[in-house]
Amino acid sequence: ELRPRLQKLTRMEAAAISPTGARAVFQSRGEILTVPAQKGDPRNLTRTTSVAERDPSWSPDGMRLAFTAGPSVPFNPNRPNGEIAVMNVDGSDFRLLTRERSWDDDPSWSPDGRMIAFRSNRDTDSGAAIYLLDFDAPFIPPRQLLQDRLRSDLAPSWSLDATRLILHLTVDGAMQVASVDARTGEVSILLPRTAYDPRVAPDGERIAIRIGVLPDGAR
Repeated sequence: ELRPRLQKLTRMEAAAISPTGARAVFQSRGEILTVPAQKGDPRNLTRTTSVAERDPSWSPDGMRLAFTAGPSVPFNPNRPNGEIAVMNVDGSDFRLLTRERSWDDDPSWSPDGRMIAFRSNRDTDSGAAIYLLDFDAPFIPPRQLLQDRLRSDLAPSWSLDATRLILHLTVDGAMQVASVDARTGEVSILLPRTAYDPRVAPDGERIAIRIGVLPDGAR
């Protein structure tokens, strides 16, 4: 007899609240799950064994999730290791948006729902580059926007009008928060000090960042 049971989940990461506020998504042990804000049960949307799903990103309408799908092993340059995928919030209509022999990860959906920014090493010998994928025209190759030799676990954030990406770049050996034009790739430094992982507030007026400790101990 199959009975309901409680299971303790560990290493819950990449949590994000849906645009409606009704549910939150996170990754745990290679699966993507959602939980209700109030009453209801958690949902395991992926339920896979040989594939690890991670880096979930809500679509602006809260109806889909973009995420990274790849084998649950470390990066190996001799075989595919990560693709950008999308599915409905109930786990249906799973689709791969990229099919490259490279590592594609950290998708970030634009506020207008048209573009998905992600990072990939497909055209670089080291580090990773920021690419833009047209969600409505996945047959068009993603466009490389910016070379980014930074940490491999942080996705860019979008301005509210979807015209710029907010991210951190290495400038003179320090991570600095920058704004990048989504059309031209023009870079503007917003904070000339050690800072990283910027996130644009829902109202588009503020940016939350992490501040690092400088070598002299100042902040």
